[in-house]
Amino acid sequence: MGIIGDISQRPSNKLTTPGDEEGRFRPDFPRLGVGALVFRNDSFLLVKRGKPPRKGVWTPPGGLIRLGETITSALHRELYEECQVRARFGTDPEIFQFIEKNETCIDYHYVVLDYLGIYLDGQVCAGDDVEAAGWFTLNDLDGLDTTAETRELVHKGLAWQNRS
Repeated sequence: MGIIGDISQRPSNKLTTPGDEEGRFRPDFPRLGVGALVFRNDSFLLVKRGKPPRKGVWTPPGGLIRLGETITSALHRELYEECQVRARFGTDPEIFQFIEKNETCIDYHYVVLDYLGIYLDGQVCAGDDVEAAGWFTLNDLDGLDTTAETRELVHKGLAWQNRS
């Protein structure tokens, strides 16, 4: 007789999927990531996601924190890998949670620490896991396929930048 709620007795949510070496699809636990919303004057940097979930949607650059990596290191690494730019970050993070599930299981579960930053240098160039990257203004936002969370973060970021 096992312990009530013993997770070793529960069926795994995991489904082996080619190309999912990090266990993102149908994970056994939430994945922790970072996002970098970078501002340059009145514009902000977004990437068009190249992989699920939310493939084709414009979001801040970011990704998973690697085992043993600090949050700050992950933030700078992901920004450079996805966009080839560097930024200075100076805010507490906005915490965003993304859970995508179907009738039987959880397909994706991320907790993302989104940071606001100021552009330092680099030429924007989309990395290999994004479809595109670019600078946008508030006027562009309505025409982009993006999320409510990204829109809210952009508005918070513009207010923060105007105070800085």
